[in-house]
Amino acid sequence: MANSLEVRGVSLRFGGVRALTGVTPDYVFLCQETEAPYLCSLVGLDPAWIAFASAKVGAGLAQWQRCLQADSWPGYPPRVCYPELPVWESARFEEKLAGIPYDYADLTGREKPEFLK
Repeated sequence: MANSLEVRGVSLRFGGVRALTGVTPDYVFLCQETEAPYLCSLVGLDPAWIAFASAKVGAGLAQWQRCLQADSWPGYPPRVCYPELPVWESARFEEKLAGIPYDYADLTGREKPEFLK
């Protein structure tokens, strides 16, 4: 959740509501399971989460301000990038070569979705 865009979004909304009304709102997430019995839970953010998210948003806004002032917008590196082979991908291929069956249903307890067939 620490890298969640939603937590930073909450911080932005807090700042917007606070700027417009002078009130800091309460904010809760309604979390619901995607399978029966579809249980729900209301989850709020404690003050440490709010402070953490606000600090991340503040750092992002400061970076944006520096970019505006310098008219410099750093992005991807000016070179070819080489992503590493994921360990799980090479392991799966080695298992296939060794004859170890890969059974989606055994691993997940669910039928294989159509897009994986």
